[in-house]
Amino acid sequence: RHILDHLLQDLPGKVEENVLDLLSKMQASNTHHLELASSLMEIYRSEFVLDSGSVVDTDLEQIVKVAIFLSKLEATTKGVQIETEIEKGIPHIKGVPAAIRHVIFNLIQNAIKSSQAGQTVKVSLKSRQDGIAVSVCDFGKGLSETDIETLFNPSTLAKRRPGHVGSSGLGLFLSKLLL
Repeated sequence: RHILDHLLQDLPGKVEENVLDLLSKMQASNTHHLELASSLMEIYRSEFVLDSGSVVDTDLEQIVKVAIFLSKLEATTKGVQIETEIEKGIPHIKGVPAAIRHVIFNLIQNAIKSSQAGQTVKVSLKSRQDGIAVSVCDFGKGLSETDIETLFNPSTLAKRRPGHVGSSGLGLFLSKLLL
């Protein structure tokens, strides 16, 4: 249940009727916007439908380099460095390049948003015994247990705290849909 559900259940008789009416309208608006966001996510995901024609031989090294390039302006503007460690000779994979690029770009953007001026975001691409690993690491304050539990929940939008202004909070949810 969401905070407005709790308020509407707990406040009758404790606050003026116009406040309850306003909270009810807010709840209806939130529900509408969540439904709209879900619909948009379905449309968004359809761009990356994983059918036999969209899964192709994919150069993960090139995708990581493009995602880093696209992130440089925001990083530079914020005073954040991007450090890369890309292993040579990474084999190509089968995948949907646009979807993979979106996921990696979103992870880098989140790391930049969570970092302070002077900090570094590390992006690495390495072969592992069990496959290939793309890693994005920042040195921000981290996530609370509650944040981790709701990280991929579409109804949990980004907290409006410094560094998250202008964020819809849907990036990780959309990324999970694409994987």
